[in-house]
Amino acid sequence: MIINTKTGLLLAGTIGKTPELKFVGQNERPVLKFPLRYGSEEDSTGKRRGKFVDVDVWNGAEELDGMFSEDDAVIVTAREIKSREYNGKTYYSISADGVYPGAAVVFRWLQQVIDCIPAGPPAAPAEFTPVDAPIPAEFAAPGDLAGHELYPGEQLSDHTPPTSAGRTTPVQMKLGDAPIEEAEDLPF
Repeated sequence: MIINTKTGLLLAGTIGKTPELKFVGQNERPVLKFPLRYGSEEDSTGKRRGKFVDVDVWNGAEELDGMFSEDDAVIVTAREIKSREYNGKTYYSISADGVYPGAAVVFRWLQQVIDCIPAGPPAAPAEFTPVDAPIPAEFAAPGDLAGHELYPGEQLSDHTPPTSAGRTTPVQMKLGDAPIEEAEDLPF
């Protein structure tokens, strides 16, 4: 897909061939080159043919080298698209301002980072306690206040939720004792 606006281009597609880093010009300036498949069309024989544009990434080319591979989904931004004719065919190319990876590419990068993390030392075996072993005092059953966890005058029942019979609904607490019968009686 190509979106062309007054402020630039946005191309979405898949990389047609593994990107290649080249050094061009007298200064040996690095450029990352790859074809971007942005769609397809039927030719005269009825076969689906891919529509490609050649992408040149000048800024950050060395940093991006090896980060993308064939069939990776990307979004590319550029200022203009250039065309040239050769042997009766028209070829399109752009000089990319930015290349943005798809989700699968990002997940592959994350997996590569995870794979670089060294494994930790083997875990020590946990101590095994038989089922019939006595329960330590700090894990005693509720109600057994061996450690005196309550303040003087405080009861365990102070911390238990009320039963449904003694509980009032939040609407009754806000609006009084009369329950709301119909939705029209609601204040909102």
